[in-house]
Parts: sequence; structure tokens; C-alpha cells
Amino acid sequence: LWIAFSDKALGWLSQSLSIYEALSTVKGCFFVLVTSLILYLVLRRLLRTEFEARTKAEQTARQLSELKAVAEQSGEVLYKYDLENRFTFVSPQSRELLGYGPEDLGTQWMSLPTDNPINRRAFESAQRALRNGEKQPPYVVEIRKKDGSPILLEIDEAPLIDSQGKVAGMVGAARDVTHREAAQRALRESEERFRRLAN
Repeated sequence: LWIAFSDKALGWLSQSLSIYEALSTVKGCFFVLVTSLILYLVLRRLLRTEFEARTKAEQTARQLSELKAVAEQSGEVLYKYDLENRFTFVSPQSRELLGYGPEDLGTQWMSLPTDNPINRRAFESAQRALRNGEKQPPYVVEIRKKDGSPILLEIDEAPLIDSQGKVAGMVGAARDVTHREAAQRALRESEERFRRLAN
């Protein structure tokens, strides 16, 4: 379209064939120059966008690799569960700590605790966080390991908020506090015995 209109305009403007040919040459050079400039700018923008996307993807991959290394060294079980209390992610440390691998824990987490009364507070705390979207203080829960023995875990978790600002589940970390709790219980019992003896 540009070429057709510009040729007609040149025909009207030029009085002789030599002027028409000179103007056509200038027009052709100008057209090539403008087209080249536009192509250069478009390609430059595309290449910059691709470079930025690749750089961001590499940074994200590096960060994920670092987070995975941290998670593997932490000794804690990292997890995520949805609004139905079903695990959607469990770190590999679950195998060492609980005897269950991540593939074994595709169930509701509420099926793991024992009937220990402390678990009632754990359920209430988790449900409260899912309802109101606020992080609750860490709590202790007793669950049965795969070999049947009980273990006390300190749970530190927070609601997972989606892009619409709604609670989508929970993310957290579980650490073995069985020995700590036993030591604290023994200390309390020892203090109580000492008080009785003192009286």
C-alpha cells in the first residue's frame, strides 16, 4: 500500500523521468532504512525479553536448588496440605523421621495422629488457621510412625494464601521434639518430688 501510494505521489511531484528515478531511489533507500530500523527495534525487544525470561528462569532454578539443599539439610519435614487436609507436598526427610516416604503420605494428615489428648489442640489450631488465615503459635502433636512407635512433633505452620487473597491450604515444618518433651516432663516430675520432700 505504502509503495503504491508513494509511487503515485512521486509521479505527480516529478516533472521528468530522471527526477522520478532519483526520487524513487531515495524513496527506496528510505523505505529500506525505516523497515530495517523497525525490524532491528522489534528483534532487539524480542531478544531482550527472551534474555530477561531466561535469566529469571535461571535465577528461579538456582533459588529452588538452594532451597532444596537447605530443606535436605534441615532435619525437619517440610510439607503442604490443602483445604481438605490432604498432603500435596512432603519433603524426603519424612522417610528418615517417620518411616513414611513422600509417596506414602498422600493422605489426610489427620489420619496420622494418635489418640493423645494433646492432638485435640493441634486439630483446633490448624482449623482455626484455615478459617481465619492467621498463623497460629507452634503446637505439639503425637503421631504414630510407620513402625508403630509414637513420636512427638512440634508443628510450625502458616496459611497458604492464593492470588485472590483466600486461604488455599497450609505450609509448615515438623521437627522431632520427643526427647525434649521427655526431658521437660522428667524435670517437672523431679521438681514436684523435690517440693514434696521439702514439705
